[in-house]
Amino acid sequence: MNELIYTPHPLPEFAGNPLVEVLKPLPSDVIGKAKLLMRRPNFNTEELNLDSSMRRLCTARLKSFMFPMDKHVEIFSNIHSLIVGGYKDRNPLTAQGQQSLYQRSTSPSTVTFITGLSGIGKSALVRSIMRAVGTQVIDHSEYNGRPCPYTQILYVMQNVPVDSTPKNMCMTLGSEMDNLLQKEIVTPIFSKNRTHTDFILGLKRSVKHLRLGAIVIDELQNVNLRRGANKEEFLAMVSNFRDELGVPIILIGTTAAKKILFANKNISVQRRFCDGGFEELEPPKSASEENWYEFCKTMWRYQWVKDPMEFSDEMCELLYNLTQGVTGILLTLFINCQMAAIGGQERIDTSLVEYVYQEQMKPLHVALDALRSKVPEKIARFDSHSRA
Repeated sequence: MNELIYTPHPLPEFAGNPLVEVLKPLPSDVIGKAKLLMRRPNFNTEELNLDSSMRRLCTARLKSFMFPMDKHVEIFSNIHSLIVGGYKDRNPLTAQGQQSLYQRSTSPSTVTFITGLSGIGKSALVRSIMRAVGTQVIDHSEYNGRPCPYTQILYVMQNVPVDSTPKNMCMTLGSEMDNLLQKEIVTPIFSKNRTHTDFILGLKRSVKHLRLGAIVIDELQNVNLRRGANKEEFLAMVSNFRDELGVPIILIGTTAAKKILFANKNISVQRRFCDGGFEELEPPKSASEENWYEFCKTMWRYQWVKDPMEFSDEMCELLYNLTQGVTGILLTLFINCQMAAIGGQERIDTSLVEYVYQEQMKPLHVALDALRSKVPEKIARFDSHSRA
């Protein structure tokens, strides 16, 4: 087991709190934060000597490629602050911290809502942020010579279940905590004969005793899939989480999910569901944007073809026109182009990119045409088409 590193915190309200000081310090500069978020695939030029079947397998590494843009760094800073702030009154080595296990949180948690088009990289961003903040499961033993026998789960991240009832959401989160701990601690709490209020109380106890740092609820738009769905019931559950659990809540959903949260015209309700920040990830508006160019140029380095071409402005423009700046679709196109080139012409040029787009990405054409139209009504239907 690796020895834990505790970094003394300069602020008095966080100093001496092992749950905070075990987290990775946030760099003060933008470049430092971006480096923490960056995820490059393993790449070795010697792999270009492998046979075509092996090189095709290597291209799958690009699925985890992460190139942080300016907005990503802003969201990273915000979430880092919320997680650290959520541990302020939960120091397990103080009397107040021990009492917090059994008392209602005096300050409600925050809700952060991250939205954007399908494939824009919302979930990948949050996972990269959490990796940059710290290890997901932390087993403390000793802190500055004092016994500290506590387990800390930095975050739990789960999709909204199709049957998005409060009970199912609690069970999904509880099961994931047990999965992380590799033992059944939380799920036995959720017996079938209990009410959803009991479920939330059980989840609350688990969140406190496992020193959970954040709850991430992904695929929020799944609430729309439930037959006869009562969106108000789901919102009430999230509101209950906010008031009772005392940890930051991060909601992730496509643009369709905005309608779920903001259908209620009550300004106080809307405020509660974005008091931790409303963040909308948008694709670049043109190929000339620096973030887009740098993303494509960096991605372009990772090719397992034998005759890689230099990246060009022409290729940058083509990749934007075909994908409309949606990075998830860009990576899929790039991987498919490598698969087509390996064992064949061993080179990715504009002709091959056009061919792969036309022949292998037909299911996405309707969705991308909607984005190209710039018509709001068509763009609003993008997410349903992009899942076709």
